[in-house]
Amino acid sequence: MKYIETDNKFNRYCVTTALPYANGPVHIGHLAGVYVPADIYVRYLRMMNEDVLFIGGSDEHGVPITIKARNEGVTPQDIVDRYHTIIKQSFQDLGISFDIYSRTSSKIHAETASAFFKDLYEKGKFIEKTSQQYYDEETKTFLADRYITGTCPHCGNEKAYGDQCEACGTSLSANRFNQSKIYTFRTRASTKRNKALVFAIRRIRNLYERMDFGFTPRMENKRIWTM
Repeated sequence: MKYIETDNKFNRYCVTTALPYANGPVHIGHLAGVYVPADIYVRYLRMMNEDVLFIGGSDEHGVPITIKARNEGVTPQDIVDRYHTIIKQSFQDLGISFDIYSRTSSKIHAETASAFFKDLYEKGKFIEKTSQQYYDEETKTFLADRYITGTCPHCGNEKAYGDQCEACGTSLSANRFNQSKIYTFRTRASTKRNKALVFAIRRIRNLYERMDFGFTPRMENKRIWTM
């Protein structure tokens, strides 16, 4: 994805990379596909005496982290503290020259993300919807689709995740599974009505029109926050 090229000369550059999940160490695929190319580009800009800032960080939020914590019998904070340290040290040992390498649990990240959310909410970019969502009776919590596994309706993979089938790559929704196949850890999941804020992507169509994805993006609404 890139902005359509113009003749503008940038005075400053901010280079960012995908945030590695703090639920495991970085591997060669991460380095070859993301961090080494970005580092080469940043080093080139520095050699050209450009004003550049290279920023990265560990993604410490998300279902993969909570799943790993539950499987190991520890807290999510234990997991992210362990792997953030490992990942940051790995980048330093490999010479990846971040100016800032932080983490999404930092105060500044929470404040900035909240400000973005509040701004979008006040501008009416969300739609409130009520739907059936899977609920863990043991922990008394609603479950993200990633917690649910079942049979993929496209390829028949019996261990597909509720958000995506790793076998065929199809994006899924957990409510499309055969209920007899649904499970989360050792507990059965029921369904309950729940409210969610859905990000209405179609309401920011002008942003898509300014960007060159190399393909035609699917203009789908996305649920981003459960109430």
